[in-house]
Amino acid sequence: MSCLTFNLKIYTRCAVSTLLLSVLLCVTHYTAAQTVDASWIDTHTVYSQLIRMNTSHYKNIDDQRLKGLVALYYYDDQTAQRIFKELLDHTPGSVSALWGIAELHRRAHRYEACRSTIDKLLAIEPAFSPAYVTLGFNAFVQAQFDDAITYAHQALAIKKPRIEHARASAHILLAACNGIRATNASYFSKIVLGPQIMHHINKAQSLMPDTAEVLFGAGVCYLLAPKIFFGDDAKAERHLQRSIALRPLFPDGHVRMSQLLMRKGETNKADELLKKARALDPENELLLDFITKTNRFITD
Repeated sequence: MSCLTFNLKIYTRCAVSTLLLSVLLCVTHYTAAQTVDASWIDTHTVYSQLIRMNTSHYKNIDDQRLKGLVALYYYDDQTAQRIFKELLDHTPGSVSALWGIAELHRRAHRYEACRSTIDKLLAIEPAFSPAYVTLGFNAFVQAQFDDAITYAHQALAIKKPRIEHARASAHILLAACNGIRATNASYFSKIVLGPQIMHHINKAQSLMPDTAEVLFGAGVCYLLAPKIFFGDDAKAERHLQRSIALRPLFPDGHVRMSQLLMRKGETNKADELLKKARALDPENELLLDFITKTNRFITD
């Protein structure tokens, strides 16, 4: 073999290797630019643990995804939005950030924007159970209770990965929907639905014990149920008070507590809580239902 031929082969191999390396670097760069939130399972596992601990001191959390999620849970929407926007600027496919943005859309009553963001998220990660919970609550606040139930069951159908906070929220949603169905149902249907409601509350409690959301859900069930079943104003008051103490920026808690105080004849205190709810969110669906006596959500 001549030196010329040998050198030509070496040159060719080097050129091919360089080309392959360049292609690999380009693909890696493209993938990095389009990267998805591959560690979202770990993030949401830790997030569930933080909620269980009632960790409201999220400003000291270093991980930005966790910080944004916990801020979202405690209704510090301004902080959450800033963090999620920064995350999406850096990682357009961040599952956690997309979910956070969808939740913020829902809270701002931008139902279609919430839905379209969730559709984008599910195209990236169809096994992300919190997305179905968001769709469920998005349907619930529009009084689309059958759709809400369907989405809750879809969330619970996802066994792996098992995201505890999503499962607890799905059970709370099912309890709320069945509670409204029971209120408008026959006596026989009330007998059937009553145990189902408490089953979902107990499941949520077992998953995320004594968290603000579970306490709120249980409090509402005790508030709305007839006393012949499991209605109990004293229990409702204790649960709602604890929920409000843990998550004071959640307007629904103030509305339901106001409803309870109205029932007890404590109208001045009830009016103060309604003012708080209105200051937090003047377009809150539960608040407007209560004020207008529309009674879609059993506020009368």
